[in-house]
Amino acid sequence: MTAVWLRPLAPFEPTGRAAAKPPRVRHRFEDPDGQLSLDLELSSGRRRRTLTSAHELPPDNQKLGRMIRMILETCDGRRPPGQVRPLVSLALYERLVDRRRALGASYTMRTIHTCYPADGAIEACATVEAGPRVFAAAARFERNAAGWRCCRFEVLETKERGQRKSA
Repeated sequence: MTAVWLRPLAPFEPTGRAAAKPPRVRHRFEDPDGQLSLDLELSSGRRRRTLTSAHELPPDNQKLGRMIRMILETCDGRRPPGQVRPLVSLALYERLVDRRRALGASYTMRTIHTCYPADGAIEACATVEAGPRVFAAAARFERNAAGWRCCRFEVLETKERGQRKSA
């Protein structure tokens, strides 16, 4: 059996320096009889606007990748356009409905790169393969009252010299 030794603590007195900040106020009112109160700190009076709801926060690369993948699946005919309607602007939705291609080689996204050119805007580019060929895809997402929506999307594939497919 191991012996346990308890030693007394050395006496300690705070130094004579004044506190840098006064302590924050914890409660304004006394507790009502028989009720518990939360020990919450009150703010200092300044209010900063923070992004609180999920639709205000910018999506991460994984979520952007899922959104681009869903739009690509709509472009190649594997997904009905109605499923991406909440993710895209009205103009882009109409182009996706008009320009669906027949089932063939499906698009597979390889990589995604993002940049934030302005507050409330995200631009993404991705490498996409369809069969043995590799293409580029570009997308622009903008934040509005409903959340983040894709307002511009293009798959850059060369059918003939100088042409590109836009959706």
